[in-house]
Amino acid sequence: MQLKFLFSLTLIFSISLTNAEAQDTASVAWSLTANTQVSATVGNVAGRDERFSHSPTDSTFNVTPRDYTAAGGGQRIHLGTTTNWPHDTVENSGRFVQFAVSPVNGMTLHVSTIALDIGAGGTGAMNANIYYSTDSTFATRVKLNSGSALPNSAWLVPSPSFQVNVDVPFGGILFVRVYPWYNSANASTTKYLYLRNVIVSGSTVSGGTYAPTLTTASVTNIGATSATCGGNVTWSGGATVSARGVCWNTTGSPTINDNKTIDGSGAGPFASAMTGLTEGTRYYVRAYATNSVGTGYGNDQSFVATNPPQRLLAFPGAEGYGKFTSGGRGGAVYEVTNLNDNGPGSLRAAITASGPRTVVFRVSGTITLNSNLTISNPYITIAGQTAPGDGICIRRYSLTVATNNVIIRHLRVRLGDESGGMSDAMGGRGCRNVIIDHCSASWSVDEAMSFYWCDSITVQWCFITESLYNSNHPSGAHGYGGIWGGPNTTYHHNLFAHHSSRNPRFGSGVGNTDYRNNVIYNWGFNSAYGGEDTSDGSARGFSNINMVANYYRSGPATSSGRVKYRIVNPSTHASNIEDPTHYGKWYVAANFVFGYPNVTADNWGLGVQPQSESVKAAIRSATEFDFVPIDQHSAEDAFARVLARAGATRPVRDTVDRRIVREASTGAVTYGGATYAIDRGLPTGVPYGILDSQTDVGGWPLLNSTAPPADTDHDGMPDAWESSHGLNLNDPNDRNGIGEGGYTNLENYLNSSELLSAVANEEQRPLGMKLYPNYPNPFNPTTNIKFKIPNIKSYSSANLGFENWNVGIITLKVCDVLGKEVATLVNEKKSPGTYEVKFDGSNLSSGIYFAVLVTEGRRLSQKMLLVK
Repeated sequence: MQLKFLFSLTLIFSISLTNAEAQDTASVAWSLTANTQVSATVGNVAGRDERFSHSPTDSTFNVTPRDYTAAGGGQRIHLGTTTNWPHDTVENSGRFVQFAVSPVNGMTLHVSTIALDIGAGGTGAMNANIYYSTDSTFATRVKLNSGSALPNSAWLVPSPSFQVNVDVPFGGILFVRVYPWYNSANASTTKYLYLRNVIVSGSTVSGGTYAPTLTTASVTNIGATSATCGGNVTWSGGATVSARGVCWNTTGSPTINDNKTIDGSGAGPFASAMTGLTEGTRYYVRAYATNSVGTGYGNDQSFVATNPPQRLLAFPGAEGYGKFTSGGRGGAVYEVTNLNDNGPGSLRAAITASGPRTVVFRVSGTITLNSNLTISNPYITIAGQTAPGDGICIRRYSLTVATNNVIIRHLRVRLGDESGGMSDAMGGRGCRNVIIDHCSASWSVDEAMSFYWCDSITVQWCFITESLYNSNHPSGAHGYGGIWGGPNTTYHHNLFAHHSSRNPRFGSGVGNTDYRNNVIYNWGFNSAYGGEDTSDGSARGFSNINMVANYYRSGPATSSGRVKYRIVNPSTHASNIEDPTHYGKWYVAANFVFGYPNVTADNWGLGVQPQSESVKAAIRSATEFDFVPIDQHSAEDAFARVLARAGATRPVRDTVDRRIVREASTGAVTYGGATYAIDRGLPTGVPYGILDSQTDVGGWPLLNSTAPPADTDHDGMPDAWESSHGLNLNDPNDRNGIGEGGYTNLENYLNSSELLSAVANEEQRPLGMKLYPNYPNPFNPTTNIKFKIPNIKSYSSANLGFENWNVGIITLKVCDVLGKEVATLVNEKKSPGTYEVKFDGSNLSSGIYFAVLVTEGRRLSQKMLLVK
């Protein structure tokens, strides 16, 4: 028995004119079997992608495609996975699906037939009215059907084909709308309107001569007094184009009566040089073309005359070879609104989309995947820091980068063994222009995080922890951290913890690889190794590896003997391990090995342990290989910074990462699987930190979600932030306007949100530093703020590795709820002790403010309430 209600309707626009001129067949079709786009166009007409009604305040008007699984193929339309169809007895003018077609090249369109397949799924109470109009507001419209209930579980047979008689002149548009409504009191999210094979067909005829049509090119080569623009005359208007060029002014919609260039005649593309500009001035420019009928104009472009800015970082704080990755800059915004594996509003839908795009989150929680999630289309930014609540975690299957220009920030991938497969938690091979920042990867069956044979990438401030030892891997025991390396790659300020080996393994033939300021804790039978220049006898080129200022601390799982203080175990695939030509070249310096001061003093002599000691002199480099400098710290300082700041810390750290920090700080472990102790001949019944399954630590933590901030135009920037920065709450395109620092407005929001998130994150304080609640609170207009700077020396007795940590400059400031600084109370070096500062809010309005204490990248905050 069929469970879906189907109804067919085919939409055909016929175009004909009763005159002596030749008429040309024209049609537009939307198959609606895979997407919302026009599937076929014939003749001098153009169609537009299917459009759906949307309301920022009432989800019952947010018509959206569910999928394309209607019987026989077709689009299933609903109001979202969490919104019920309201009970209506008639159509609602705010809920519709729309198609549009227009003539091009000066033609007049005569529409003669409209047809479409239409249906409903799961109900006999779905109705729909169908109209057409040449008025975009539909104030004047023509109804095509009776509007009776659509038959249940069948396409309407025969498919309606409506004969019409309407002319659309050049410059006009014909709209067709379907208005569905659900005439039942049984609320449901699983009732569907079906659409398929929407077709507009007919004929066109020449409508005479017109002004030319053209587009404006992007503005390039922008300088302080000059810039380049241009355009493309796509149609002459039926008359000779006598002049073309660009015109510009400082107010908008420039004409040829303003500044202009003249760049030849005729149709086609052209370029124009604008000169005599004033530095710092915003200009509006558009292309023009003139014929005997008049002048046509292209679209407006705007720019500020200024010398080219320095090349933009991916975001402030991006470092290393991947620091110039552009990601989704200037593209579309995809909102993740649910935790589903797929479908509209899912992370998979955003990742598998194409074109430059930024992914923002309107929900927090754990996304349980049903298959691997692969980033195959380039130019994407995944902004995990935007999740409202506790953040995002990916579960069961891996996240893989298989393209270029990718930015991923503040995301967790905790794989687990549920799928029964063998995967990394997170990784990529052969990708380029990638930066992975503040991510957490764990509970992998293969490596936790592997990025190798990649070009121009950075992995920074990440946690790579707790790979699974005795799990689903076909080779048996595994539990490996990662495979890293590639030409022009940087790995800095990351934490490896609780892996049996590959902390990391450097791939073969990886070129110049820079590895510095990382922390490695509780490795098992091997720390780092690899870096050979051949792979199974096949040359892959050279390996030049810097290992500088990293921090090593063995743990309960670490094997005895030399492994306890091993920095790296250089490898070769050659059968003759005495032959140095098949090893990589290594520069190893300034690494700190906890508990082994002699190894710290002599990294190369004691900490570098190749397969054959006889090759050591030949594989050593006396100088660093080429690398992109970072904000480098001593190994001991890097240890403190990584534990304080790394991993998916925004919006907050989860309980897994907080536990890892405690363990790495104290040298202890909390959990462990049963197998590692048995395999290594260790006493059983005590934890060693090496897991067999995520169940050894209790599984995935609960990540709570809170209400996302209002975002009326769905441009990724909350209304409050837009208002405070002078942007338009109803203009989604202003996200790509250029703001502070040369970044888009959206990028500036994503970067500023880290301050807001830090306000909520109290876990990331350095040991001993305190910011006390202000008193009084609420206050009007003054309040006292007290803070404590610890004596870091007091922590050396606990062997936490903070002996040389420098508190540096102390900053105490007050910020509003948007993260904007409203006052700086302290900005100087302070000796250890307790301090109290008075804050006067006389010049501020009532509201919530935050006291923020910052030192050396560490941050504490307290919420304050000013009531006047």
